[in-house]
Amino acid sequence: MILIHYSIIGNEVSKIVYFKYKKFLYMIVNGIIHLAYLDPDLVMVRFTRKLQKEMIETSFSISHSMTKLAKELGVNKTSLYDFLKARFDGMSLRFVKKLSSFLVKNGFDEFSLTNLECKVKSIKSNGVSKPIINPKLPFNFSTKPGADVIASFLFDGGITSQLYPFYVNNSLNSLRKLVRNLKSVVGDVSYSIRRHSQHRETFIVEFPKIVGIILYALGLVPGRKVRTDPEIPKFIFKADDTVKVSFIRRAFDDDGSVNTGTNNGSGKMVSLIQYSIKKSPPKRLIGLKGLIEQLGIRVNGPYGPVNKHVSKDGITTHGWMIQISNQSDIRKFAEKINFSIASKRKKLGELLSSYVLPPKLKKGETKRKVIEVCKKLSDNGKEITIRKVAKTLGKSESWIAEIMRELVKEGVIKVSHEKLSMRKFRGGFARKTFEFLQ
Repeated sequence: MILIHYSIIGNEVSKIVYFKYKKFLYMIVNGIIHLAYLDPDLVMVRFTRKLQKEMIETSFSISHSMTKLAKELGVNKTSLYDFLKARFDGMSLRFVKKLSSFLVKNGFDEFSLTNLECKVKSIKSNGVSKPIINPKLPFNFSTKPGADVIASFLFDGGITSQLYPFYVNNSLNSLRKLVRNLKSVVGDVSYSIRRHSQHRETFIVEFPKIVGIILYALGLVPGRKVRTDPEIPKFIFKADDTVKVSFIRRAFDDDGSVNTGTNNGSGKMVSLIQYSIKKSPPKRLIGLKGLIEQLGIRVNGPYGPVNKHVSKDGITTHGWMIQISNQSDIRKFAEKINFSIASKRKKLGELLSSYVLPPKLKKGETKRKVIEVCKKLSDNGKEITIRKVAKTLGKSESWIAEIMRELVKEGVIKVSHEKLSMRKFRGGFARKTFEFLQ
């Protein structure tokens, strides 16, 4: 296991987290969280009474005195007796770490944290809180269920400043899927589902604090995402394609949309918008684009700010969009990723069905006609755009876009200006323009 040590000092909210919880986090590079990586001051663990008794009696056989043992461990005798008798539903992880280190130092390697973690019967946050029963330590998030869980909390969900995770969605099936996947990764965890107090058609699932502590160890920062601007964990980018697909699909299930476009073929796309208080794209959106492109699907953007939103507490956030608008890339998206939500799958199917296959013209006649139109527009001093060429030929923009990409590669035309957002037109776009070279 390779660990990279870093501090959270990015912005105001991160600084609050920095001082409130820990002075550092571990960035897990392979998605596996061992017991040793959890905050020892926030976590309580419980083993079988037999194992706890064995650990204390073995330690006593070394020190020959509870007073001496307590002094060597830097704990009070009461804690030793509490652990021996298993009086409570957990003991602090810091205590367990001290006891484990003492035993290993004296030759009892069977009591190392690595060996003990698979014997934990329950794990919980300190204070009055609900535990995870029979936790599946070490927790492996580099799996399809694990990637789905991470995406859920990065997009429609979140973690409060007090480390309580939640997830919001209109679909109960989406909530139940998250619960199943979380349980498959961490173990038997409790949860509660309720209707949103203001939006009655929306449901919220909430989890105990121990889940937030685990996610925090994974690198997910507590607080409002529009402020903390969380990143996608690095190990997701190195995972196999099935894991990446699980992450991307949950993101689009939560925040993705399908636009079937207009009659002339324009505006057809699969898109996703994320918000930030900064006038720059959120890190998770940039990361999501990179993940999709790793699957060989071209993604446009991020464009923005495409719109802005002012919350009830007066916080202004700016929306940024990525989009998949080329016909072949939309088909790849449907084949490799798609949606889990039935209504979105149906709309994506309708979008693909709306494409009319272009007629097969002999001897490159289609390409020749596109070249002729480009030359004519250039000769007349007019701007060359995909829309103008498509409209002149009476063809769909997506088809003409494919041909013009080929012409760019062949050196017949070149891109003179990339597609840009135009903020003053409420998130409209300045279309890509071309220059005729031959």
